[in-house]
Amino acid sequence: MFEEQTRRIKADRADLLERLNALNGVQARQSQANFILFRVTNAPAVFDDLKKQGILIKCLRVTVGTADENQAFLKILTKIV
Repeated sequence: MFEEQTRRIKADRADLLERLNALNGVQARQSQANFILFRVTNAPAVFDDLKKQGILIKCLRVTVGTADENQAFLKILTKIV
């Protein structure tokens, strides 16, 4: 059970990292944790816009969620950056 969950999180993390780095103005860092740190050109505005859309992040760090949660985050972030 835990092995399957670990495998899924690792796969989702790799996918999320690749997709973040594909966005203009976003620089994400490799991670071995269940979150990814990333930089954007206008962090305060991105933070505020994500929060308005119901996505709360801390220090522009995103926790790897389910595939649907990751997709929702990327969809909104793409519109913002």
